[in-house]
Amino acid sequence: MICSGCEKTIPFSPAACPFCGRSTNSDQQALVLSFIAFGLCAMAGLFLHHLDIGAAVGIGLAFAIQILHRHLQRPSK
Repeated sequence: MICSGCEKTIPFSPAACPFCGRSTNSDQQALVLSFIAFGLCAMAGLFLHHLDIGAAVGIGLAFAIQILHRHLQRPSK
């Protein structure tokens, strides 16, 4: 997982970033939401007999969630 405060790679489990001390709660939620979105899209693709399309949509949606999360967590200047 990447901390939205200092952009360093950190383990999933800590409650705060060991480098900058920022709470990682929202980062964890965004990561879990990305995995759920990918899984749901892949399962829908499997159900509709188009697993490749479902997986591609799921990957795109997971990336979009992460990008949106980073944009919203960026400190205002």
